[in-house]
Amino acid sequence: MLNTILARVLPRDARGAFLRGFGLSLGLGLAIIFVVGPMLGVSKGFGGRVHDGYLELGTNLAAGRGFVFEPGGPPCTHRPPLTPILLAPIARLPFAWQRPALILMHSLMVGATFFLLFDLARRAFDARVAAGSIGLMLGYPWLFWHVKNPMSMITQMTCTMLVVHLIGSELLDSFGNASTRRSRHWPARAGLLGLAGAAAILTHGTMLLSIPVLLLAVAAIGLVHHRRRLAAVAVLAGVVAALAVAPWSYRNWRVCHRFVPVVTGAGLQYFYGNALWGFDGHFTWQDRWERALAMAGVENGPSRVVHFCGWKDPELDREANRRMVEDIASHPARFARKIALNAIELYLPAIRDAIARTGPKGTTARHLALSAWHSFYWALAVWGTWGLRRSRLRPRLWLMLAGIFVLSVFYLPFVTMIGHSGYTLQTLPLLSVLASVGWLCKSADADVPSRSRSGRVSGRPAPPHFERNRAKDPSSAVTEAALPVVTD
Repeated sequence: MLNTILARVLPRDARGAFLRGFGLSLGLGLAIIFVVGPMLGVSKGFGGRVHDGYLELGTNLAAGRGFVFEPGGPPCTHRPPLTPILLAPIARLPFAWQRPALILMHSLMVGATFFLLFDLARRAFDARVAAGSIGLMLGYPWLFWHVKNPMSMITQMTCTMLVVHLIGSELLDSFGNASTRRSRHWPARAGLLGLAGAAAILTHGTMLLSIPVLLLAVAAIGLVHHRRRLAAVAVLAGVVAALAVAPWSYRNWRVCHRFVPVVTGAGLQYFYGNALWGFDGHFTWQDRWERALAMAGVENGPSRVVHFCGWKDPELDREANRRMVEDIASHPARFARKIALNAIELYLPAIRDAIARTGPKGTTARHLALSAWHSFYWALAVWGTWGLRRSRLRPRLWLMLAGIFVLSVFYLPFVTMIGHSGYTLQTLPLLSVLASVGWLCKSADADVPSRSRSGRVSGRPAPPHFERNRAKDPSSAVTEAALPVVTD
Protein backbone atom coordinates (compact mmCIF):
# COMPACT_ATOMS: atom_id res chain seq x y z
CA MET A 1 0.00 0.00 0.00
CA LEU A 2 2.70 2.46 1.02
CA ASN A 3 4.80 1.49 -1.99
CA THR A 4 1.87 2.26 -4.29
CA ILE A 5 1.33 5.68 -2.71
CA LEU A 6 5.03 6.52 -2.90
CA ALA A 7 5.18 5.39 -6.52
CA ARG A 8 2.47 7.90 -7.39
CA VAL A 9 3.59 10.81 -5.22
CA LEU A 10 7.37 10.75 -5.47
CA PRO A 11 9.00 11.88 -8.72
CA ARG A 12 10.73 9.55 -11.16
CA ASP A 13 13.07 12.15 -12.58
CA ALA A 14 14.18 15.76 -12.22
CA ARG A 15 11.34 16.99 -14.43
CA GLY A 16 8.82 15.33 -12.14
CA ALA A 17 10.55 16.91 -9.14
CA PHE A 18 10.20 20.35 -10.74
CA LEU A 19 6.51 19.84 -11.50
CA ARG A 20 5.74 18.65 -7.98
CA GLY A 21 7.59 21.50 -6.34
CA PHE A 22 6.12 24.11 -8.65
CA GLY A 23 2.57 22.75 -8.56
CA LEU A 24 2.35 22.30 -4.80
CA SER A 25 3.95 25.68 -4.07
CA LEU A 26 1.60 27.47 -6.44
CA GLY A 27 -1.48 25.66 -5.19
CA LEU A 28 -0.76 26.03 -1.49
CA GLY A 29 0.48 29.59 -1.82
CA LEU A 30 -2.71 30.69 -3.56
CA ALA A 31 -4.83 28.67 -1.14
CA ILE A 32 -3.22 30.41 1.83
CA ILE A 33 -3.91 33.94 0.60
CA PHE A 34 -7.35 33.30 -0.89
CA VAL A 35 -8.85 30.60 1.35
CA VAL A 36 -6.93 29.85 4.56
CA GLY A 37 -5.97 33.44 5.31
CA PRO A 38 -9.47 34.94 5.06
CA MET A 39 -11.01 32.02 6.97
CA LEU A 40 -8.55 32.08 9.87
CA GLY A 41 -7.60 35.74 9.81
CA VAL A 42 -3.90 35.06 9.17
CA SER A 43 -1.38 36.25 6.61
CA LYS A 44 -3.16 39.53 6.02
CA GLY A 45 -0.08 41.72 5.65
CA PHE A 46 1.90 42.09 2.46
CA GLY A 47 5.08 44.09 2.83
CA GLY A 48 5.82 46.51 5.63
CA ARG A 49 7.79 45.87 8.80
CA VAL A 50 6.84 42.20 9.07
CA HIS A 51 8.45 41.50 5.69
CA ASP A 52 11.63 43.51 6.30
CA GLY A 53 11.05 46.19 3.67
CA TYR A 54 11.95 44.17 0.58
CA LEU A 55 8.69 45.03 -1.16
CA GLU A 56 9.16 48.72 -0.40
CA LEU A 57 12.65 48.62 -1.93
CA GLY A 58 11.30 46.89 -5.03
CA THR A 59 8.44 49.38 -5.33
CA ASN A 60 10.77 52.37 -5.18
CA LEU A 61 13.18 50.77 -7.62
CA ALA A 62 10.30 50.23 -10.05
CA ALA A 63 9.28 53.88 -9.65
CA GLY A 64 12.82 55.11 -10.33
CA ARG A 65 13.35 56.50 -6.83
CA GLY A 66 16.45 54.44 -6.10
CA PHE A 67 17.27 51.82 -3.48
CA VAL A 68 15.24 53.43 -0.69
CA PHE A 69 12.41 52.37 1.59
CA GLU A 70 10.37 55.51 0.99
CA PRO A 71 10.44 58.37 -1.50
CA GLY A 72 13.16 60.81 -0.53
CA GLY A 73 14.49 58.54 2.22
CA PRO A 74 18.16 57.69 2.81
CA PRO A 75 19.75 55.01 0.62
CA CYS A 76 19.39 51.56 2.13
CA THR A 77 22.68 49.87 2.96
CA HIS A 78 21.58 46.87 5.06
CA ARG A 79 19.59 44.94 2.45
CA PRO A 80 21.26 43.16 -0.50
CA PRO A 81 19.86 44.04 -3.91
CA LEU A 82 18.86 40.82 -5.69
CA THR A 83 15.47 40.23 -4.04
CA PRO A 84 14.31 43.87 -4.43
CA ILE A 85 15.41 43.78 -8.09
CA LEU A 86 13.29 40.67 -8.64
CA LEU A 87 10.36 42.29 -6.85
CA ALA A 88 10.53 45.48 -8.93
CA PRO A 89 8.60 44.08 -11.96
CA ILE A 90 5.98 42.61 -9.61
CA ALA A 91 5.58 46.02 -7.94
CA ARG A 92 4.51 47.49 -11.29
CA LEU A 93 1.41 45.29 -11.36
CA PRO A 94 -1.91 46.34 -9.84
CA PHE A 95 -1.77 45.68 -6.10
CA ALA A 96 -4.34 42.88 -6.25
CA TRP A 97 -2.11 40.97 -8.65
CA GLN A 98 1.17 41.46 -6.85
CA ARG A 99 0.93 38.67 -4.31
CA PRO A 100 -0.27 36.01 -6.81
CA ALA A 101 2.56 37.07 -9.12
CA LEU A 102 5.04 36.74 -6.25
CA ILE A 103 3.72 33.26 -5.48
CA LEU A 104 4.15 32.31 -9.14
CA MET A 105 7.76 33.55 -9.17
CA HIS A 106 8.61 31.79 -5.91
CA SER A 107 6.89 28.60 -7.09
CA LEU A 108 9.12 28.54 -10.16
CA MET A 109 12.13 28.93 -7.84
CA VAL A 110 10.94 26.06 -5.64
CA GLY A 111 10.48 23.92 -8.74
CA ALA A 112 13.99 24.80 -9.92
CA THR A 113 15.37 23.93 -6.47
CA PHE A 114 13.65 20.54 -6.58
CA PHE A 115 14.97 19.90 -10.10
CA LEU A 116 18.54 20.62 -9.05
CA LEU A 117 18.18 18.67 -5.81
CA PHE A 118 16.84 15.55 -7.53
CA ASP A 119 19.57 15.62 -10.16
CA LEU A 120 22.37 16.02 -7.61
CA ALA A 121 21.01 13.37 -5.22
CA ARG A 122 20.50 10.92 -8.09
CA ARG A 123 24.06 11.37 -9.29
CA ALA A 124 25.58 11.26 -5.81
CA PHE A 125 23.50 8.28 -4.59
CA ASP A 126 20.62 6.91 -6.67
CA ALA A 127 17.08 7.65 -7.81
CA ARG A 128 15.54 6.29 -4.62
CA VAL A 129 17.49 8.71 -2.43
CA ALA A 130 16.69 11.53 -4.86
CA ALA A 131 12.97 10.78 -4.75
CA GLY A 132 13.08 10.47 -0.97
CA SER A 133 14.75 13.86 -0.61
CA ILE A 134 12.01 15.44 -2.72
CA GLY A 135 9.40 13.71 -0.59
CA LEU A 136 10.94 15.17 2.56
CA MET A 137 11.03 18.63 1.01
CA LEU A 138 7.39 18.30 -0.02
CA GLY A 139 6.60 17.33 3.57
CA TYR A 140 8.08 20.53 5.01
CA PRO A 141 5.02 22.80 5.38
CA TRP A 142 6.85 26.04 6.20
CA LEU A 143 8.52 26.05 2.79
CA PHE A 144 5.13 26.78 1.24
CA TRP A 145 4.36 29.44 3.83
CA HIS A 146 7.47 31.36 2.72
CA VAL A 147 6.32 31.24 -0.91
CA LYS A 148 3.75 33.98 -0.31
CA ASN A 149 6.10 36.38 1.51
CA PRO A 150 8.07 39.15 -0.27
CA MET A 151 11.35 38.24 1.40
CA SER A 152 14.68 36.72 0.40
CA MET A 153 14.46 33.16 1.78
CA ILE A 154 13.13 31.40 -1.34
CA THR A 155 15.52 33.28 -3.63
CA GLN A 156 18.43 32.48 -1.33
CA MET A 157 17.48 28.80 -1.21
CA THR A 158 17.38 28.56 -5.01
CA CYS A 159 20.65 30.44 -5.57
CA THR A 160 22.38 28.37 -2.90
CA MET A 161 21.04 25.12 -4.35
CA LEU A 162 22.40 26.14 -7.76
CA VAL A 163 25.83 26.73 -6.20
CA VAL A 164 25.69 23.39 -4.38
CA HIS A 165 24.56 21.57 -7.54
CA LEU A 166 27.36 23.08 -9.63
CA ILE A 167 29.98 22.31 -6.98
CA GLY A 168 28.64 18.79 -6.51
CA SER A 169 28.70 18.20 -10.27
CA GLU A 170 32.30 19.37 -10.49
CA LEU A 171 33.36 17.04 -7.68
CA LEU A 172 31.48 14.05 -9.10
CA ASP A 173 32.83 14.64 -12.59
CA SER A 174 36.38 15.27 -11.43
CA PHE A 175 36.51 12.00 -9.50
CA GLY A 176 34.48 10.07 -12.08
CA ASN A 177 34.67 9.26 -15.75
CA ALA A 178 33.15 12.48 -17.07
CA SER A 179 36.11 14.76 -16.39
CA THR A 180 37.79 14.07 -19.73
CA ARG A 181 34.57 14.59 -21.68
CA ARG A 182 33.87 18.00 -20.11
CA SER A 183 37.43 19.30 -19.81
CA ARG A 184 37.06 21.72 -22.72
CA HIS A 185 34.10 23.47 -21.13
CA TRP A 186 35.57 24.14 -17.71
CA PRO A 187 35.89 27.95 -18.15
CA ALA A 188 32.18 28.20 -18.95
CA ARG A 189 31.30 26.03 -15.96
CA ALA A 190 33.52 28.16 -13.74
CA GLY A 191 31.82 31.30 -15.01
CA LEU A 192 28.37 29.89 -14.30
CA LEU A 193 29.44 28.85 -10.80
CA GLY A 194 30.83 32.32 -10.17
CA LEU A 195 27.61 34.00 -11.27
CA ALA A 196 25.56 31.64 -9.11
CA GLY A 197 27.82 32.42 -6.17
CA ALA A 198 27.43 36.15 -6.75
CA ALA A 199 23.63 35.76 -6.88
CA ALA A 200 23.70 33.94 -3.53
CA ILE A 201 25.94 36.63 -2.03
CA LEU A 202 23.56 39.34 -3.21
CA THR A 203 20.62 37.69 -1.41
CA HIS A 204 22.09 37.72 2.12
CA GLY A 205 25.20 39.13 3.73
CA THR A 206 26.26 35.84 5.36
CA MET A 207 26.74 34.32 1.91
CA LEU A 208 29.67 36.71 1.45
CA LEU A 209 31.52 34.35 3.80
CA SER A 210 29.86 31.02 2.97
CA ILE A 211 30.41 31.11 -0.79
CA PRO A 212 34.18 31.87 -0.66
CA VAL A 213 34.65 29.14 1.96
CA LEU A 214 32.89 26.63 -0.30
CA LEU A 215 35.01 27.64 -3.28
CA LEU A 216 38.22 27.53 -1.24
CA ALA A 217 37.28 24.05 -0.02
CA VAL A 218 36.78 22.86 -3.60
CA ALA A 219 40.12 24.37 -4.63
CA ALA A 220 41.81 22.66 -1.67
CA ILE A 221 40.27 19.29 -2.59
CA GLY A 222 41.49 19.74 -6.15
CA LEU A 223 45.04 20.55 -5.07
CA VAL A 224 45.27 17.78 -2.47
CA HIS A 225 44.03 15.16 -4.93
CA HIS A 226 46.00 16.56 -7.88
CA ARG A 227 42.88 17.65 -9.78
CA ARG A 228 44.27 20.90 -11.08
CA ARG A 229 41.30 21.61 -13.31
CA LEU A 230 38.94 21.29 -10.35
CA ALA A 231 41.03 23.81 -8.44
CA ALA A 232 41.11 26.10 -11.48
CA VAL A 233 37.30 26.01 -11.74
CA ALA A 234 36.97 27.07 -8.11
CA VAL A 235 39.52 29.88 -8.40
CA LEU A 236 38.07 31.25 -11.63
CA ALA A 237 34.55 31.04 -10.14
CA GLY A 238 35.75 33.11 -7.18
CA VAL A 239 37.14 35.76 -9.52
CA VAL A 240 33.90 35.89 -11.50
CA ALA A 241 31.84 36.17 -8.30
CA ALA A 242 34.02 39.02 -7.02
CA LEU A 243 33.68 40.88 -10.32
CA ALA A 244 29.91 40.38 -10.34
CA VAL A 245 29.54 41.72 -6.79
CA ALA A 246 31.96 44.63 -7.38
CA PRO A 247 29.40 47.08 -8.85
CA TRP A 248 27.27 46.81 -5.71
CA SER A 249 30.35 47.21 -3.52
CA TYR A 250 31.22 50.36 -5.46
CA ARG A 251 27.70 51.70 -4.90
CA ASN A 252 28.14 51.11 -1.16
CA TRP A 253 31.49 52.91 -1.30
CA ARG A 254 29.76 55.93 -2.76
CA VAL A 255 27.03 55.84 -0.09
CA CYS A 256 29.05 54.86 3.00
CA HIS A 257 32.44 56.38 2.06
CA ARG A 258 34.13 53.13 3.06
CA PHE A 259 34.39 49.55 1.84
CA VAL A 260 31.14 47.65 2.40
CA PRO A 261 31.11 44.57 0.12
CA VAL A 262 27.39 43.79 0.44
CA VAL A 263 25.56 45.15 3.51
CA THR A 264 26.00 47.06 6.74
CA GLY A 265 24.48 46.09 10.08
CA ALA A 266 26.79 43.41 11.50
CA GLY A 267 27.28 45.24 14.79
CA LEU A 268 23.59 46.06 15.17
CA GLN A 269 22.52 42.46 14.54
CA TYR A 270 25.22 41.23 16.91
CA PHE A 271 23.91 43.32 19.79
CA TYR A 272 20.32 42.54 18.86
CA GLY A 273 21.22 38.87 19.27
CA ASN A 274 22.80 39.64 22.64
CA ALA A 275 19.59 41.38 23.71
CA LEU A 276 17.47 38.42 22.60
CA TRP A 277 19.52 36.09 24.80
CA GLY A 278 19.38 38.51 27.73
CA PHE A 279 23.13 39.09 27.97
CA ASP A 280 22.42 42.46 29.58
CA GLY A 281 20.49 40.79 32.39
CA HIS A 282 17.00 41.24 30.91
CA PHE A 283 14.75 38.87 28.99
CA THR A 284 11.93 41.23 28.04
CA TRP A 285 10.83 40.99 24.42
CA GLN A 286 9.15 44.35 23.98
CA ASP A 287 12.20 46.59 24.54
CA ARG A 288 14.74 44.40 22.73
CA TRP A 289 15.70 47.10 20.21
CA GLU A 290 16.22 49.74 22.89
CA ARG A 291 18.53 47.36 24.77
CA ALA A 292 20.41 46.42 21.60
CA LEU A 293 21.03 50.09 20.79
CA ALA A 294 22.21 50.78 24.33
CA MET A 295 24.77 47.98 24.05
CA ALA A 296 25.83 49.38 20.67
CA GLY A 297 26.42 52.78 22.26
CA VAL A 298 23.50 54.59 20.60
CA GLU A 299 21.33 56.76 22.85
CA ASN A 300 18.54 57.60 20.39
CA GLY A 301 15.37 55.52 20.24
CA PRO A 302 14.90 52.84 17.54
CA SER A 303 12.36 54.90 15.59
CA ARG A 304 14.99 57.60 15.00
CA VAL A 305 17.96 55.49 13.95
CA VAL A 306 16.63 52.05 12.89
CA HIS A 307 14.52 51.32 9.83
CA PHE A 308 13.45 47.80 8.86
CA CYS A 309 15.99 46.25 11.27
CA GLY A 310 18.95 48.29 9.99
CA TRP A 311 20.65 51.65 10.38
CA LYS A 312 19.18 54.71 8.75
CA ASP A 313 22.60 56.36 8.92
CA PRO A 314 25.48 54.08 7.81
CA GLU A 315 27.88 56.13 9.94
CA LEU A 316 26.37 54.50 13.03
CA ASP A 317 27.45 51.15 11.63
CA ARG A 318 31.15 51.90 12.08
CA GLU A 319 30.83 52.54 15.81
CA ALA A 320 28.58 49.50 16.36
CA ASN A 321 31.06 47.26 14.53
CA ARG A 322 33.92 48.59 16.66
CA ARG A 323 31.98 47.89 19.84
CA MET A 324 31.11 44.42 18.55
CA VAL A 325 34.80 43.54 18.15
CA GLU A 326 35.54 44.89 21.61
CA ASP A 327 32.67 42.93 23.14
CA ILE A 328 33.81 39.66 21.59
CA ALA A 329 37.38 40.23 22.80
CA SER A 330 36.19 41.14 26.30
CA HIS A 331 33.71 38.26 26.67
CA PRO A 332 34.98 35.27 24.65
CA ALA A 333 33.20 32.71 26.85
CA ARG A 334 29.90 34.52 26.46
CA PHE A 335 30.44 34.74 22.71
CA ALA A 336 31.09 30.99 22.57
CA ARG A 337 27.89 30.41 24.56
CA LYS A 338 25.97 32.58 22.11
CA ILE A 339 27.33 30.57 19.17
CA ALA A 340 26.21 27.34 20.85
CA LEU A 341 22.76 28.70 21.72
CA ASN A 342 22.19 30.06 18.22
CA ALA A 343 23.36 26.78 16.68
CA ILE A 344 20.70 24.94 18.65
CA GLU A 345 18.03 27.58 18.07
CA LEU A 346 18.58 27.61 14.31
CA TYR A 347 16.86 24.24 13.97
CA LEU A 348 15.24 24.03 17.42
CA PRO A 349 13.58 27.42 18.05
CA ALA A 350 11.72 26.01 21.03
CA ILE A 351 15.01 26.21 22.93
CA ARG A 352 14.51 29.96 23.31
CA ASP A 353 11.05 29.46 24.76
CA ALA A 354 12.54 27.05 27.28
CA ILE A 355 15.51 29.22 28.24
CA ALA A 356 14.31 32.80 27.89
CA ARG A 357 10.63 32.16 28.54
CA THR A 358 9.76 35.12 26.38
CA GLY A 359 9.23 35.81 22.72
CA PRO A 360 6.70 36.96 20.13
CA LYS A 361 3.11 36.30 21.14
CA GLY A 362 1.68 33.01 19.91
CA THR A 363 4.95 31.45 18.71
CA THR A 364 5.36 28.65 21.25
CA ALA A 365 3.28 26.06 19.38
CA ARG A 366 4.93 26.98 16.08
CA HIS A 367 8.39 26.71 17.61
CA LEU A 368 7.57 23.29 19.04
CA ALA A 369 6.33 22.09 15.66
CA LEU A 370 9.40 23.42 13.85
CA SER A 371 11.69 21.85 16.42
CA ALA A 372 9.95 18.49 16.10
CA TRP A 373 10.14 18.57 12.31
CA HIS A 374 13.82 19.51 12.27
CA SER A 375 14.63 16.92 14.94
CA PHE A 376 13.02 14.21 12.80
CA TYR A 377 15.07 15.23 9.74
CA TRP A 378 18.29 15.42 11.74
CA ALA A 379 17.64 12.07 13.41
CA LEU A 380 17.27 10.45 10.00
CA ALA A 381 20.40 12.23 8.76
CA VAL A 382 22.48 11.01 11.71
CA TRP A 383 21.04 7.51 11.31
CA GLY A 384 22.02 7.37 7.66
CA THR A 385 25.47 8.86 8.18
CA TRP A 386 26.21 6.38 10.94
CA GLY A 387 24.77 3.49 8.94
CA LEU A 388 27.10 4.22 6.02
CA ARG A 389 30.11 5.13 8.10
CA ARG A 390 32.20 2.39 6.43
CA SER A 391 30.63 2.67 3.00
CA ARG A 392 32.44 4.10 -0.01
CA LEU A 393 29.69 6.75 -0.01
CA ARG A 394 30.91 8.13 3.31
CA PRO A 395 32.88 11.05 1.78
CA ARG A 396 29.75 12.27 0.01
CA LEU A 397 27.79 12.24 3.23
CA TRP A 398 30.50 14.13 5.07
CA LEU A 399 30.76 16.68 2.28
CA MET A 400 27.02 17.34 2.56
CA LEU A 401 27.32 17.74 6.32
CA ALA A 402 30.21 20.15 5.75
CA GLY A 403 28.05 22.08 3.28
CA ILE A 404 25.28 22.44 5.88
CA PHE A 405 27.84 23.68 8.38
CA VAL A 406 29.36 26.28 6.03
CA LEU A 407 25.95 27.55 4.91
CA SER A 408 24.70 28.04 8.47
CA VAL A 409 27.68 28.82 10.71
CA PHE A 410 27.98 32.50 9.75
CA TYR A 411 24.51 33.26 11.08
CA LEU A 412 25.51 32.14 14.55
CA PRO A 413 27.38 35.25 15.82
CA PHE A 414 24.34 37.38 15.06
CA VAL A 415 20.69 36.28 15.03
CA THR A 416 19.00 33.02 14.15
CA MET A 417 15.56 33.87 15.50
CA ILE A 418 13.44 34.64 12.45
CA GLY A 419 9.86 33.73 11.65
CA HIS A 420 9.32 30.07 10.77
CA SER A 421 13.08 29.35 10.97
CA GLY A 422 13.64 30.92 7.57
CA TYR A 423 17.42 30.71 7.81
CA THR A 424 17.26 26.91 7.57
CA LEU A 425 15.90 26.93 4.01
CA GLN A 426 19.29 27.15 2.28
CA THR A 427 20.45 24.02 4.15
CA LEU A 428 17.16 22.12 3.94
CA PRO A 429 17.87 20.50 0.53
CA LEU A 430 21.16 18.99 1.73
CA LEU A 431 19.56 17.94 5.00
CA SER A 432 16.75 16.26 3.07
CA VAL A 433 19.28 14.19 1.11
CA LEU A 434 20.95 13.00 4.30
CA ALA A 435 17.55 12.31 5.87
CA SER A 436 16.52 10.36 2.77
CA VAL A 437 19.63 8.20 3.11
CA GLY A 438 18.68 7.57 6.73
CA TRP A 439 15.10 6.75 5.76
CA LEU A 440 16.30 4.17 3.24
CA CYS A 441 18.94 2.60 5.48
CA LYS A 442 17.92 -0.83 6.76
CA SER A 443 20.51 -1.01 9.51
CA ALA A 444 22.34 1.81 11.25
CA ASP A 445 25.49 -0.24 11.69
CA ALA A 446 25.52 -2.19 8.44
CA ASP A 447 28.77 -2.68 6.58
CA VAL A 448 27.21 -4.33 3.59
CA PRO A 449 30.25 -4.97 1.41
CA SER A 450 31.81 -7.17 4.11
CA ARG A 451 28.53 -9.01 4.78
CA SER A 452 27.41 -9.88 1.27
CA ARG A 453 29.53 -11.64 -1.30
CA SER A 454 26.94 -11.24 -4.02
CA GLY A 455 26.73 -7.48 -3.57
CA ARG A 456 22.97 -7.73 -2.96
CA VAL A 457 21.24 -6.63 0.19
CA SER A 458 18.29 -8.30 1.76
CA GLY A 459 15.37 -5.97 2.25
CA ARG A 460 12.10 -4.93 0.70
CA PRO A 461 12.14 -3.93 -2.96
CA ALA A 462 12.02 -0.33 -4.05
CA PRO A 463 8.84 0.97 -5.69
CA PRO A 464 8.54 -0.35 -9.28
CA HIS A 465 9.06 3.02 -10.98
CA PHE A 466 12.41 3.40 -9.18
CA GLU A 467 13.59 0.14 -10.69
CA ARG A 468 12.39 1.19 -14.16
CA ASN A 469 14.13 4.52 -13.77
CA ARG A 470 17.36 2.78 -12.80
CA ALA A 471 17.12 0.49 -15.83
CA LYS A 472 16.74 3.49 -18.12
CA ASP A 473 19.70 5.30 -16.57
CA PRO A 474 22.18 2.85 -15.04
CA SER A 475 24.67 5.64 -14.38
CA SER A 476 22.31 7.12 -11.80
CA ALA A 477 22.27 4.05 -9.58
CA VAL A 478 24.60 3.23 -6.74
CA THR A 479 25.31 -0.46 -6.18
CA GLU A 480 23.01 -2.18 -3.73
CA ALA A 481 26.08 -3.11 -1.71
CA ALA A 482 26.72 0.54 -1.06
CA LEU A 483 23.27 1.49 0.19
CA PRO A 484 20.99 -0.93 2.05
CA VAL A 485 17.39 0.17 1.71
CA VAL A 486 13.85 -0.40 2.76
CA THR A 487 10.88 1.53 1.43
CA ASP A 488 8.24 1.17 4.10
